[in-house]
Amino acid sequence: PRPIERHRNLTKDEFARLVARGIPFILEDASDPDWDISSWRCSSFNKEFPNFKFRQEYSLAQIRGDESNLETFSGEADQWWTQKRPNNFNNLPDDAPKYAPF
Repeated sequence: PRPIERHRNLTKDEFARLVARGIPFILEDASDPDWDISSWRCSSFNKEFPNFKFRQEYSLAQIRGDESNLETFSGEADQWWTQKRPNNFNNLPDDAPKYAPF
């Protein structure tokens, strides 16, 4: 597999170019280190926002054009960050992600 690129101090244009490629990357400075959210993990969302909703990229709902394309996750029992969900798009490059990111 391809190593995941890590970036810092991106301009708006650089960020847009990276997103348009469709290849996952890590943005290392997305929040100020003094913000509480800078130390959050995926599990923090379950704790802080029970029954929260967010878009699931590469989902069947997205393929169908479902504008809501939201998935609800509920509490600590639903450990969505540990689940692998298939990438439902066809005709992607060989090095594209095989599983859908959240």
